[in-house]
Amino acid sequence: MNVVLNELGITHTGTTSNAWVNASINGKTMVIDDRGVKEQTGVVPNVKGMGLRDALYLLENCGLKVNVNGEGRVISQSIHADTEIKKGDEITITMSL
Repeated sequence: MNVVLNELGITHTGTTSNAWVNASINGKTMVIDDRGVKEQTGVVPNVKGMGLRDALYLLENCGLKVNVNGEGRVISQSIHADTEIKKGDEITITMSL
């Protein structure tokens, strides 16, 4: 990500090797914060604030069956982040615009 921002001439702070980050603008500088999302089987990631595509990708790769309510971005998840789960467990995510 840093390479792309540098090539575009965008001033930024923060670095991460994580695929999921929060990016915000502070004045004329982009601030990059690591979301702390880890892709690991058997542990629920924090998908709050994500769109459906990213949330489904992470949750299904953890072995979860996902039920979705609403549309927009994830505002809640029925199993808390970092909770150990077994393949095939079900999670419900609630989305809102």
